[in-house]
Amino acid sequence: MKGNPDKINYRVVFLGLLLIFLSLLIYVFFRNTDQIIAFRLLGVNYGTFMPLENNFIKFYLIDFLFYLGFMLLVKGIYLYILTSWFILLEFLQIFFNIGTFDLIDILMIIASLLIVRPFSYMLTKSNSYKA
Repeated sequence: MKGNPDKINYRVVFLGLLLIFLSLLIYVFFRNTDQIIAFRLLGVNYGTFMPLENNFIKFYLIDFLFYLGFMLLVKGIYLYILTSWFILLEFLQIFFNIGTFDLIDILMIIASLLIVRPFSYMLTKSNSYKA
């Protein structure tokens, strides 16, 4: 990796945190907490706060925003390791009761990877710090 490894692009980090926060807001407001294992483990059970009929927003946009935001936080060499980890976790859902496997989630992971590379580069002013 070229450039100063200690240099942090705060715009990229802020955008990543913002996208993760938005995905969490969608979870909190529009998803049924009774169906989400993490909420059950935390003892948070309030059902659905606000009903939403759009399944794309309720299920897939959440994943996309979360993956894209997280990838922006750890862009660079760790990006491909993180992508592999997310895909592995998705496939583990087939064998263990940790969620529901969905092929569209895999596509959202790959789409966020394809977007984060050029997008994070555009947010970087200097060519000396590349993802």
